[in-house]
Amino acid sequence: MAVAACSHDGRTLRPAGPDQTASIITSTSSTVASAANAGSASSGITGGSGMAIATPWADGAQIDTQYTCRGADTSPAISWSGVPSTAKELALAFTDLDADDFVHWVIAGLPPNAVGIGANTVPQGAILAANGFNEAAYSGPCPPDGQHTYLMTLYALGAPSGLTTGIDGKAAIDKLEAGQIASTAISGVFRA
Repeated sequence: MAVAACSHDGRTLRPAGPDQTASIITSTSSTVASAANAGSASSGITGGSGMAIATPWADGAQIDTQYTCRGADTSPAISWSGVPSTAKELALAFTDLDADDFVHWVIAGLPPNAVGIGANTVPQGAILAANGFNEAAYSGPCPPDGQHTYLMTLYALGAPSGLTTGIDGKAAIDKLEAGQIASTAISGVFRA
């Protein structure tokens, strides 16, 4: 009987090959799922809670220039599914993982029965926290150099967030993290 084995000792990961570009970033085990997006279809991420989020880019893929400072700086259409029935509010956060979680967008006050938001849209009654540029608005990826990884996170909250327009984005995310009953995220990359 012959046994074939890998010569790699398994203690460190080998560098990713050129065809290994997808990533899953989450604090619970996740699998890639398909979810319909407002205006287009893309891969979404399903978190351990069963929630799924979809953006115009697939998980780990390049973010289109239209959603960045190099283009129209339009907030993307986002859709989701699988929100727990006990959720009282939904919120989204968009951060740059390679710039100390620089905040590009936090939008809260979304109704728990919502299934998405349109591109360049702030739903009535939504609350915008201040981004890293100290503006209560969307500000897309704009890395000063190199390639950065961005994370779009959907939070399902067990109680209303109590956030107010203009609150510091990092403080808002801390409150969302503390009040979540479930969350899911999708990443994307953009190069300066």
